[in-house]
Amino acid sequence: MSHATEKKEIEEQEEQERRTTYLELFFDLVLVFAITQLASMLHDVPHHHPGHELAGWGQVGLLSLMIWWLWSQFAWVGSSVQLTQTRPRTLMLALTGLMLVASVMLPLGFEPGVSVFGIAYALIKLGSLVLYRLDTGGSPAHAAAVLDYTRKAALAPLLVLAGSFLEPGMRTIAWSIAIAIEVAGTLLVGGHAFRVSASHFAERHSLVLIIVLGEAVVALGGQAVASELDLPATFGLLGGFVLVATLWWSYFAWAFGSTEDWLRGKGRPFRPGDASAVGRMARDAFTFGHFPMVWGLIAMAVGLKDLAAAPRDPWHGDARLAMSVGLVAYLGGFVAVVYRGNGHLLWERLAALATMVATTVLSPLPSGVTAALLGLQLVAAISLEIRRWMRLHAA
Repeated sequence: MSHATEKKEIEEQEEQERRTTYLELFFDLVLVFAITQLASMLHDVPHHHPGHELAGWGQVGLLSLMIWWLWSQFAWVGSSVQLTQTRPRTLMLALTGLMLVASVMLPLGFEPGVSVFGIAYALIKLGSLVLYRLDTGGSPAHAAAVLDYTRKAALAPLLVLAGSFLEPGMRTIAWSIAIAIEVAGTLLVGGHAFRVSASHFAERHSLVLIIVLGEAVVALGGQAVASELDLPATFGLLGGFVLVATLWWSYFAWAFGSTEDWLRGKGRPFRPGDASAVGRMARDAFTFGHFPMVWGLIAMAVGLKDLAAAPRDPWHGDARLAMSVGLVAYLGGFVAVVYRGNGHLLWERLAALATMVATTVLSPLPSGVTAALLGLQLVAAISLEIRRWMRLHAA
């Protein structure tokens, strides 16, 4: 490739940089409700699936993945399509309305004879594929990538639609196959030159983590409103907030500033202007990598809700399980994301994860105190990480 051609590609990539639009933030308001629904469903699994908790967790996990895949599709769309134009904006608003319907119907997703969620999901997904193709930016390579992707991705929502009319067991199988098709299709088109705005893509995924952290705050505060909040309970509630605050810090203290750089080839290096490498990084570190983190925060919201209800009591078995699974998914997912982004293994965080899970499972202390201890262990790990990170950059 000549220097002039490479320079032109870099300039074109810079022109594509954009920020999150107010329309996307409006869409995220509906996502907030969907996250609240999922957290409530996960919390109620022991009551709705007595003796079959694993199946209940699996159903909520599958619905969470389906909602994530919808949101992720719009993250890619917003990174490519000019949503300020009339046609894309109108279609996006219509799909946002359908997203509200899907969010409302989430608790009935596997109810016999109720097919509204699956129908809404299929329409949203198919509409997002149409939206993706409305604006290819005059780039033949990107247009070819989008066309190949839509051909592969169109089958999954049709399978979801068909599965909506099946009995719950068969519906679970059909929807699981649909998500497997989505994942496989995304992997198969990884070599294409998708257009990705580094600033937009990094910002969208940081905002979605803020949304899910907000659900953790709601779980704490919402349950506390209905509980007796004397002085000991207040300190217990603050212990829960210490954990939520350190979860925020664990991503935004230093990693957020790096995620955008990864998409510019400043982590695991790739040739400037290599759109296929940018797309693979966006797929691996963000579309795939951020879902375990989101799921982990939803699971931890279950334990935090129980903490707010009884901060002076130790966590019971279901809450301990939810907190442990949440910590593994969130912190383990973050370690994987950073490793994919820049090739560095955060051994401090892995060590902290082991001690935090042990503390969650074994602590006989009040849940508010246990949550504060978890936060302090994470603070220690982050402090060591930042020191090592600064030494690496200085070298």
